[in-house]
Amino acid sequence: MKMKLPLLIVSLFFLVACSSSDDTSNVQPTQELSDTNDIEPELEETASNMVPEVEESAPKAELTPIPMSDSFENGRYFLTSQMTENDAENIEYIRKGNDNTSYAKMQIKCSNNEIRKYSADNADALRSANMGDWITPTPDGTDQDIVNFICK
Repeated sequence: MKMKLPLLIVSLFFLVACSSSDDTSNVQPTQELSDTNDIEPELEETASNMVPEVEESAPKAELTPIPMSDSFENGRYFLTSQMTENDAENIEYIRKGNDNTSYAKMQIKCSNNEIRKYSADNADALRSANMGDWITPTPDGTDQDIVNFICK
């Protein structure tokens, strides 16, 4: 009898703890959706609020590594867009450093090895970038590596 009483008490405890409860005070009422698949306003608002966050964090295009002649720079430059307009290549790229990421926009005239560029700490600054004058990139510099990659 000594063994049966504790076993009975433990069994009763588990039965009470695991049984379903009739307490529904924390249950939210549900709204029936119509046959037209209406979306509740709360859910629609939440979904639309998430889109800008996703757009800001996701890359706009697949990143293509730009090879660099300097081994310390290799794999740190990535082409994000390229378009040809008025005999010039218009590109945007990212430089991923150890401590920061910078964004750049460059126009390249492959026919005479000239560039115009602008770089910033954020991608939004590229939209209103003043590209400046046409220059010849420094031989063996990163700009020349980018020109070589684009104009190959």
